[in-house]
Amino acid sequence: MGNQVQDKVGSTRNSESIREFITIAVHDLREPLRSIRTSSDVLAAACHDLADERAARSLRFIQDGVGRMESLIHDLAEYGYEEVRAFDRVEVSLEGALLEAKNQLSGELVKNAAALTYDPLPVVKGDFHGLTALFRCLLENACKFRGEEAPRIHVEAAGVEAAGVEATGIEAAGVEAAGVEAAGVEAAGVEAAGVEAAAVEATGVEAAAVEAAAVEAAADGSAWVVSVRDNGLGFNPQYSDRIFRPFERLNGKRYSGSGLGLALAKSIVERHGGRIWAESKPGEGSLFSFSLPAAD
Repeated sequence: MGNQVQDKVGSTRNSESIREFITIAVHDLREPLRSIRTSSDVLAAACHDLADERAARSLRFIQDGVGRMESLIHDLAEYGYEEVRAFDRVEVSLEGALLEAKNQLSGELVKNAAALTYDPLPVVKGDFHGLTALFRCLLENACKFRGEEAPRIHVEAAGVEAAGVEATGIEAAGVEAAGVEAAGVEAAGVEAAGVEAAAVEATGVEAAAVEAAAVEAAADGSAWVVSVRDNGLGFNPQYSDRIFRPFERLNGKRYSGSGLGLALAKSIVERHGGRIWAESKPGEGSLFSFSLPAAD
Protein backbone atom coordinates (compact mmCIF):
# COMPACT_ATOMS: atom_id res chain seq x y z
CA MET A 1 0.00 0.00 0.00
CA GLY A 2 2.84 2.35 0.91
CA ASN A 3 4.58 1.71 -2.40
CA GLN A 4 1.36 2.45 -4.28
CA VAL A 5 0.98 5.79 -2.49
CA GLN A 6 4.61 6.67 -3.19
CA ASP A 7 4.21 5.76 -6.86
CA LYS A 8 1.09 7.91 -7.11
CA VAL A 9 2.80 10.87 -5.41
CA GLY A 10 5.83 10.44 -7.69
CA SER A 11 3.62 10.28 -10.77
CA THR A 12 1.75 13.42 -9.70
CA ARG A 13 4.99 15.33 -9.14
CA ASN A 14 6.32 14.16 -12.49
CA SER A 15 3.11 15.30 -14.22
CA GLU A 16 3.31 18.68 -12.51
CA SER A 17 6.94 19.07 -13.63
CA ILE A 18 6.04 18.23 -17.23
CA ARG A 19 3.08 20.61 -17.13
CA GLU A 20 5.30 23.39 -15.79
CA PHE A 21 7.85 22.69 -18.53
CA ILE A 22 5.14 22.87 -21.22
CA THR A 23 3.82 26.17 -19.83
CA ILE A 24 7.29 27.77 -19.79
CA ALA A 25 8.20 26.40 -23.24
CA VAL A 26 4.95 27.65 -24.77
CA HIS A 27 5.45 31.12 -23.26
CA ASP A 28 9.05 31.35 -24.48
CA LEU A 29 8.16 30.13 -27.98
CA ARG A 30 5.29 32.56 -28.35
CA GLU A 31 7.30 35.61 -27.30
CA PRO A 32 9.50 35.87 -30.45
CA LEU A 33 6.49 35.03 -32.62
CA ARG A 34 4.64 38.02 -31.20
CA SER A 35 7.62 40.24 -32.09
CA ILE A 36 7.75 38.85 -35.63
CA ARG A 37 4.00 39.32 -36.12
CA THR A 38 4.08 42.88 -34.76
CA SER A 39 7.04 43.82 -36.95
CA SER A 40 5.51 42.26 -40.05
CA ASP A 41 2.22 44.07 -39.42
CA VAL A 42 4.08 47.39 -39.17
CA LEU A 43 5.95 46.63 -42.40
CA ALA A 44 2.73 45.59 -44.14
CA ALA A 45 1.07 48.87 -43.15
CA ALA A 46 4.09 50.89 -44.29
CA CYS A 47 4.29 49.06 -47.63
CA HIS A 48 0.56 49.12 -48.24
CA ASP A 49 0.72 51.83 -50.91
CA LEU A 50 3.86 50.49 -52.57
CA ALA A 51 3.63 48.58 -55.84
CA ASP A 52 6.37 46.07 -54.96
CA GLU A 53 4.48 42.80 -55.28
CA ARG A 54 7.58 40.80 -54.40
CA ALA A 55 7.89 42.52 -51.00
CA ALA A 56 4.17 42.14 -50.34
CA ARG A 57 4.34 38.42 -51.16
CA SER A 58 7.32 37.96 -48.83
CA LEU A 59 5.40 39.66 -46.01
CA ARG A 60 2.44 37.33 -46.58
CA PHE A 61 4.76 34.33 -46.36
CA ILE A 62 6.10 35.62 -43.04
CA GLN A 63 2.62 36.23 -41.63
CA ASP A 64 1.35 32.84 -42.82
CA GLY A 65 4.40 31.15 -41.30
CA VAL A 66 3.81 32.88 -37.97
CA GLY A 67 0.16 31.78 -38.04
CA ARG A 68 1.12 28.13 -38.68
CA MET A 69 3.71 28.23 -35.90
CA GLU A 70 1.21 29.69 -33.44
CA SER A 71 -1.27 26.95 -34.35
CA LEU A 72 1.40 24.27 -33.92
CA ILE A 73 2.43 25.59 -30.48
CA HIS A 74 -1.23 25.70 -29.38
CA ASP A 75 -1.86 22.12 -30.53
CA LEU A 76 1.38 20.81 -29.01
CA ALA A 77 0.46 22.40 -25.68
CA GLU A 78 -3.04 20.90 -25.77
CA TYR A 79 -1.64 17.48 -26.65
CA GLY A 80 0.97 17.66 -23.88
CA TYR A 81 -1.45 18.92 -21.23
CA GLU A 82 -3.94 16.16 -22.09
CA GLU A 83 -1.23 13.49 -21.76
CA VAL A 84 -0.28 14.49 -18.21
CA ARG A 85 -3.62 15.78 -16.93
CA ALA A 86 -5.23 13.96 -13.99
CA PHE A 87 -7.84 11.63 -15.44
CA ASP A 88 -11.25 11.08 -13.83
CA ARG A 89 -13.08 7.74 -13.86
CA VAL A 90 -16.66 8.77 -13.23
CA GLU A 91 -20.02 8.43 -14.95
CA VAL A 92 -20.14 10.85 -17.88
CA SER A 93 -23.06 11.70 -20.15
CA LEU A 94 -21.81 11.45 -23.72
CA GLU A 95 -24.61 13.77 -24.78
CA GLY A 96 -23.36 16.37 -22.30
CA ALA A 97 -19.77 16.02 -23.59
CA LEU A 98 -20.95 16.32 -27.21
CA LEU A 99 -23.03 19.44 -26.50
CA GLU A 100 -20.11 21.04 -24.65
CA ALA A 101 -17.87 20.37 -27.65
CA LYS A 102 -20.57 21.87 -29.89
CA ASN A 103 -20.67 25.01 -27.72
CA GLN A 104 -16.88 25.36 -27.81
CA LEU A 105 -16.92 25.08 -31.61
CA SER A 106 -20.07 27.13 -32.19
CA GLY A 107 -18.22 29.71 -34.29
CA GLU A 108 -16.63 27.09 -36.55
CA LEU A 109 -19.89 25.19 -36.96
CA VAL A 110 -21.83 28.35 -37.87
CA LYS A 111 -19.08 29.46 -40.25
CA ASN A 112 -19.37 26.15 -42.14
CA ALA A 113 -23.19 25.96 -41.85
CA ALA A 114 -22.61 22.54 -40.28
CA ALA A 115 -25.58 20.44 -39.14
CA LEU A 116 -24.95 18.23 -36.10
CA THR A 117 -27.46 15.50 -35.23
CA TYR A 118 -27.27 12.64 -32.77
CA ASP A 119 -29.21 9.68 -31.49
CA PRO A 120 -29.75 9.15 -27.75
CA LEU A 121 -26.27 8.72 -26.26
CA PRO A 122 -25.36 6.65 -23.19
CA VAL A 123 -23.60 7.30 -19.92
CA VAL A 124 -20.07 5.90 -19.91
CA LYS A 125 -17.21 5.59 -17.46
CA GLY A 126 -14.58 8.22 -18.12
CA ASP A 127 -13.40 11.81 -18.02
CA PHE A 128 -15.75 14.62 -19.08
CA HIS A 129 -12.98 17.01 -20.14
CA GLY A 130 -11.26 14.31 -22.18
CA LEU A 131 -14.44 13.14 -23.90
CA THR A 132 -15.37 16.73 -24.73
CA ALA A 133 -11.94 17.21 -26.32
CA LEU A 134 -12.43 13.94 -28.23
CA PHE A 135 -15.72 15.10 -29.76
CA ARG A 136 -14.20 18.52 -30.46
CA CYS A 137 -11.36 16.90 -32.45
CA LEU A 138 -13.80 14.87 -34.56
CA LEU A 139 -16.17 17.81 -35.18
CA GLU A 140 -13.24 20.05 -36.16
CA ASN A 141 -12.01 17.35 -38.51
CA ALA A 142 -15.44 17.13 -40.18
CA CYS A 143 -15.55 20.91 -40.71
CA LYS A 144 -11.97 21.20 -41.94
CA PHE A 145 -12.19 18.40 -44.50
CA ARG A 146 -15.65 19.22 -45.78
CA GLY A 147 -16.78 18.75 -49.34
CA GLU A 148 -18.72 21.23 -51.46
CA GLU A 149 -21.87 20.63 -49.41
CA ALA A 150 -22.22 21.99 -45.88
CA PRO A 151 -20.97 19.47 -43.30
CA ARG A 152 -23.54 17.00 -41.99
CA ILE A 153 -22.35 15.20 -38.87
CA HIS A 154 -24.24 12.43 -37.11
CA VAL A 155 -23.30 10.75 -33.83
CA GLU A 156 -24.72 7.45 -32.59
CA ALA A 157 -23.83 4.65 -30.19
CA ALA A 158 -24.54 0.94 -29.89
CA GLY A 159 -23.92 -1.48 -27.04
CA VAL A 160 -21.49 -4.36 -27.28
CA GLU A 161 -22.06 -7.27 -24.87
CA ALA A 162 -19.09 -9.22 -23.57
CA ALA A 163 -20.82 -12.56 -24.05
CA GLY A 164 -21.27 -12.04 -27.80
CA VAL A 165 -21.32 -9.25 -30.33
CA GLU A 166 -24.72 -9.46 -31.97
CA ALA A 167 -25.30 -8.02 -35.41
CA THR A 168 -27.38 -5.22 -33.94
CA GLY A 169 -24.76 -4.50 -31.28
CA ILE A 170 -22.01 -3.47 -33.66
CA GLU A 171 -24.17 -1.33 -35.88
CA ALA A 172 -22.26 1.77 -34.81
CA ALA A 173 -19.06 0.26 -36.20
CA GLY A 174 -20.71 0.18 -39.60
CA VAL A 175 -22.10 -3.39 -39.63
CA GLU A 176 -25.82 -3.62 -40.28
CA ALA A 177 -27.59 -6.81 -39.20
CA ALA A 178 -28.53 -7.53 -42.78
CA GLY A 179 -25.12 -6.54 -44.08
CA VAL A 180 -23.14 -9.46 -42.74
CA GLU A 181 -24.88 -11.91 -45.04
CA ALA A 182 -22.74 -11.16 -48.10
CA ALA A 183 -20.04 -13.69 -47.21
CA GLY A 184 -22.62 -16.40 -46.57
CA VAL A 185 -22.95 -15.82 -42.85
CA GLU A 186 -26.49 -15.15 -41.61
CA ALA A 187 -26.72 -12.21 -39.19
CA ALA A 188 -28.46 -14.35 -36.59
CA GLY A 189 -25.57 -16.81 -36.54
CA VAL A 190 -22.66 -14.46 -36.05
CA GLU A 191 -21.13 -14.52 -32.58
CA ALA A 192 -18.35 -12.29 -31.24
CA ALA A 193 -15.68 -14.98 -31.50
CA GLY A 194 -16.73 -16.02 -35.00
CA VAL A 195 -16.73 -12.83 -37.05
CA GLU A 196 -14.20 -13.58 -39.78
CA ALA A 197 -12.67 -10.91 -42.01
CA ALA A 198 -14.51 -12.39 -44.99
CA ALA A 199 -17.83 -12.06 -43.23
CA VAL A 200 -17.37 -8.37 -42.67
CA GLU A 201 -15.56 -7.51 -45.89
CA ALA A 202 -18.73 -7.07 -47.93
CA THR A 203 -19.78 -4.10 -45.79
CA GLY A 204 -16.37 -2.42 -46.05
CA VAL A 205 -15.59 -2.87 -42.36
CA GLU A 206 -12.30 -4.54 -41.48
CA ALA A 207 -12.44 -7.47 -39.08
CA ALA A 208 -10.00 -5.62 -36.84
CA ALA A 209 -12.56 -2.91 -36.18
CA VAL A 210 -15.17 -5.39 -35.00
CA GLU A 211 -12.54 -7.30 -33.04
CA ALA A 212 -11.50 -4.11 -31.24
CA ALA A 213 -15.03 -3.50 -30.00
CA ALA A 214 -15.42 -7.13 -28.92
CA VAL A 215 -12.09 -7.16 -27.08
CA GLU A 216 -12.93 -4.00 -25.16
CA ALA A 217 -16.31 -5.41 -24.18
CA ALA A 218 -14.78 -8.64 -22.98
CA ALA A 219 -12.25 -6.77 -20.86
CA ASP A 220 -14.85 -4.79 -18.96
CA GLY A 221 -18.04 -6.80 -19.22
CA SER A 222 -19.76 -4.37 -21.55
CA ALA A 223 -18.91 -1.38 -23.69
CA TRP A 224 -20.26 1.15 -26.13
CA VAL A 225 -19.14 1.74 -29.69
CA VAL A 226 -19.66 5.40 -30.60
CA SER A 227 -19.64 6.51 -34.22
CA VAL A 228 -19.22 9.96 -35.75
CA ARG A 229 -20.16 10.07 -39.43
CA ASP A 230 -19.62 13.01 -41.80
CA ASN A 231 -20.21 13.77 -45.48
CA GLY A 232 -16.78 15.28 -46.10
CA LEU A 233 -13.97 14.62 -48.54
CA GLY A 234 -13.15 11.19 -47.17
CA PHE A 235 -9.76 9.54 -47.69
CA ASN A 236 -8.14 6.45 -49.15
CA PRO A 237 -8.83 3.53 -46.76
CA GLN A 238 -5.17 2.48 -46.95
CA TYR A 239 -4.43 5.47 -44.70
CA SER A 240 -6.97 4.51 -42.00
CA ASP A 241 -4.19 3.84 -39.45
CA ARG A 242 -1.78 6.52 -40.62
CA ILE A 243 -4.21 9.40 -39.99
CA PHE A 244 -3.94 8.86 -36.22
CA ARG A 245 -0.17 9.42 -36.15
CA PRO A 246 1.11 12.74 -34.73
CA PHE A 247 1.82 15.41 -37.37
CA GLU A 248 0.33 13.27 -40.13
CA ARG A 249 -1.28 15.41 -42.83
CA LEU A 250 -2.57 13.52 -45.85
CA ASN A 251 -3.41 16.77 -47.66
CA GLY A 252 -0.09 18.50 -47.08
CA LYS A 253 -0.37 22.27 -46.62
CA ARG A 254 -3.68 22.65 -48.45
CA TYR A 255 -5.46 22.71 -45.09
CA SER A 256 -4.45 24.53 -41.93
CA GLY A 257 -3.56 22.63 -38.81
CA SER A 258 -0.70 20.75 -37.19
CA GLY A 259 -1.78 17.16 -37.79
CA LEU A 260 -2.28 16.55 -34.06
CA GLY A 261 -6.09 16.52 -33.84
CA LEU A 262 -6.71 12.84 -34.56
CA ALA A 263 -3.56 11.86 -32.63
CA LEU A 264 -5.08 13.61 -29.60
CA ALA A 265 -8.39 11.81 -30.19
CA LYS A 266 -6.56 8.45 -30.25
CA SER A 267 -4.67 9.28 -27.05
CA ILE A 268 -7.90 10.18 -25.22
CA VAL A 269 -9.70 7.01 -26.30
CA GLU A 270 -6.75 4.83 -25.30
CA ARG A 271 -6.57 6.48 -21.88
CA HIS A 272 -10.19 5.36 -21.48
CA GLY A 273 -9.16 1.79 -22.30
CA GLY A 274 -10.78 1.88 -25.74
CA ARG A 275 -9.84 1.75 -29.40
CA ILE A 276 -10.52 4.15 -32.26
CA TRP A 277 -10.64 3.39 -35.98
CA ALA A 278 -11.81 5.01 -39.19
CA GLU A 279 -13.54 3.92 -42.40
CA SER A 280 -13.73 6.02 -45.53
CA LYS A 281 -13.51 6.29 -49.28
CA PRO A 282 -12.54 9.40 -51.27
CA GLY A 283 -15.58 11.59 -51.84
CA GLU A 284 -17.85 9.47 -49.61
CA GLY A 285 -17.31 11.00 -46.17
CA SER A 286 -15.78 9.32 -43.15
CA LEU A 287 -16.92 7.20 -40.23
CA PHE A 288 -14.90 7.43 -37.02
CA SER A 289 -15.77 4.83 -34.38
CA PHE A 290 -14.40 4.30 -30.89
CA SER A 291 -15.14 1.99 -28.00
CA LEU A 292 -15.66 3.15 -24.41
CA PRO A 293 -16.39 1.19 -21.20
CA ALA A 294 -20.01 1.34 -20.09
CA ALA A 295 -20.90 2.85 -16.74
CA ASP A 296 -21.47 0.36 -13.92
